[in-house]
Amino acid sequence: MHKLYILIKDGMAVGLQAAQGTHAAVQYVLDNPNQTWNNDTLVLLECNNLRKYTKKIKYSGLEYTEFREPNQDNIVTSIAVYAETNIFKKLPLIGT
Repeated sequence: MHKLYILIKDGMAVGLQAAQGTHAAVQYVLDNPNQTWNNDTLVLLECNNLRKYTKKIKYSGLEYTEFREPNQDNIVTSIAVYAETNIFKKLPLIGT
């Protein structure tokens, strides 16, 4: 089953992570008008190395969107990926 995975930079309060994840989800929908996610399963994951996972996502050929936070010098704070994959199985849910 496909899920919209949101990988969120660690080291932020859970509320800020949720906000960054929401930005990534919305950006994914805006960037991919032909995508098929229909407000189905959404998984918010905490990630301590977004760069590493971006490489894994690219290598796997998955479509993704990065969100860059303007209030944090435009660094990537979250990534959205709609996929049926287990490459994120080692990442914890935010807030756990």
